[in-house]
Amino acid sequence: MMDSYNFITPIDADHSRYFWFQMRNFSPGDERVSKIMDDAVREAFAEDRVILNAVHRGFANQATPNIDLAIDRAPLQFRRALSGLIASEG
Repeated sequence: MMDSYNFITPIDADHSRYFWFQMRNFSPGDERVSKIMDDAVREAFAEDRVILNAVHRGFANQATPNIDLAIDRAPLQFRRALSGLIASEG
């Protein structure tokens, strides 16, 4: 079994730190397995980074309003609540 954990911490409006780690209960002392898994996760994140950067640029140059879909209800509520909290700090 393998568990993977991911944490994103904002630095400023345009940057975040992305932390991740994995735990496994097989081959714990096998450095070769560790390297293979590490390489695979880094490759997958490198692909994600391309998309995340494009999305970020898209939001920065947004010409139309967001389309709110029913499936996005929970994230939309979160973003609205977070915006309210940020606005109340200023």
